[in-house]
Amino acid sequence: MAKQECIADVTEDELIQRFFAPVAEDLSDDVATIDPSPHEALLISTDSLIEDVHFLRRSPADLVGEKALRVNASDIVASGGVPRWVTLAVSLPRDLELSWPRDFIAGFARAMRAIGIRLIGGDTTASPDRIAIAVTVLGSVVRNRRITRAGATAGDLIAVTGTLGDAYLGLQVILGKADFGEVQHWLDCHFRPAFRGKLALALAENGLTGAMMDLSDGIASDLPRLCRASGVGADVAMEDVPLSKRARAIGLDARGALCGGEDYELLFTVKPEHWSAVEKLARDCETPLTSIGRIVAEPGLHLFDNGQPMREPLVSWQHFQASKGST
Repeated sequence: MAKQECIADVTEDELIQRFFAPVAEDLSDDVATIDPSPHEALLISTDSLIEDVHFLRRSPADLVGEKALRVNASDIVASGGVPRWVTLAVSLPRDLELSWPRDFIAGFARAMRAIGIRLIGGDTTASPDRIAIAVTVLGSVVRNRRITRAGATAGDLIAVTGTLGDAYLGLQVILGKADFGEVQHWLDCHFRPAFRGKLALALAENGLTGAMMDLSDGIASDLPRLCRASGVGADVAMEDVPLSKRARAIGLDARGALCGGEDYELLFTVKPEHWSAVEKLARDCETPLTSIGRIVAEPGLHLFDNGQPMREPLVSWQHFQASKGST
């Protein structure tokens, strides 16, 4: 008898395309859109966090709560929208100490205040053994300012905010695989991604980006998704990948930064003639910004090290393949 396929035999993207996309209107983006009026669209994004997959129980519960909201609101922001409301569903084991939900919601509320969002509902249930969290963020965007992954064109510059790889290094600290000192700093890098709403909204309002998304699984996975949606490819200069001084000091290189994931920085495209205006907006929003390459007509992700093509492919986080480590 032939061996039956199982979840581990497919990637996340393959699973979605084979089973879920055929019964949905459009699953090409991380955010769903509903049009309740001629002038404004409602944006909806849902994310799940599972114990031993996205976080460990020993991790500070308040930081888990803060991350649960920040990473979900990031999807709304990357669509050029404003996060406004959130629902929260939690499944908790019966033997879990009450201090965990107390601290979790304290961190969740801290993120609510920072983002400017209201909790409007949710659900609480019992779980057999692991904590499970589901967050749905609803936001709004002016209809003609909605940004998707599908607007990149050949010749556009590829831009990222902040630095890459720090969240991955934080993961190594959490898992006990590394000790870089400054433990709280690395925990914050992993659990408290910067909120880039101010810049994203300014880009949308000024029509200065063609395609945009947030970085959750690493550029090695996320940039190809943007390219496929736009029908293009990308050239990336490894020497231009932004790394923090702390990350460089402990040996992180561009390859590790592009594969690490969990950055939740903005990845977007810009016409070259608009670059100076985008740089000014970034300065006004106090947001670090770097151009790391260009969109090209040839499909695929093409990596260059000081102008020389790199042949070894990048491999980043895949939900259903062998895990790089639980968070």
